[in-house]
Amino acid sequence: MSVDHLRHVLMVAIAIAVSSTNSRAQETYPVTTEHAIEATMRDGTILRADVYRPKTEDKFPVLLERTPYDKRQSAGFGLKAAARGYVVVVQDVRGRYTSDGEYPVKLDLYASSSAVDTDFTAKLVDVAPDGFVQNLTEGIVRARYRDSQEQPTFLNPGQTYKLGIDAWAPAMCSAKATVFASSSAAATFPDSTGT
Repeated sequence: MSVDHLRHVLMVAIAIAVSSTNSRAQETYPVTTEHAIEATMRDGTILRADVYRPKTEDKFPVLLERTPYDKRQSAGFGLKAAARGYVVVVQDVRGRYTSDGEYPVKLDLYASSSAVDTDFTAKLVDVAPDGFVQNLTEGIVRARYRDSQEQPTFLNPGQTYKLGIDAWAPAMCSAKATVFASSSAAATFPDSTGT
């Protein structure tokens, strides 16, 4: 499925949700907007959201968007959906725009290779008490681009390097007793002969 096709499917799904056959969705409401509403996470990090809602005391379905792309970009959708009978909450994810914290998740890996270039992958997983492992986020780095995308630097085989692997932002909330684990893997390219 192409990115354009996926984007089209997503837009159609949103349009269907907003133009629901629910009789309330056919009405038009005046809208009230609240900006930078704070939500404190368990670790004390404050995330901020804009809330668009019909200006009435009735109850309405809620649409939640958590975005790394600046919540203000969704203002048009928030206003339109609220006018059609939805409460819309648009939140900047941790470490982006108005929200506190760090973004993205970055895993530091100390590794060496027998080759002059190696792809290293890492993932962060949630390990449940029953042993179930759920992948939360993952990332990859090609070693020659560890310091710069513009000026690649090959490895000296056998030398240990610190590699920062961007694993982006997981969208999850964990209990205090959650056990996290990380794992990494490597695939060498090119081989030790440099081919």
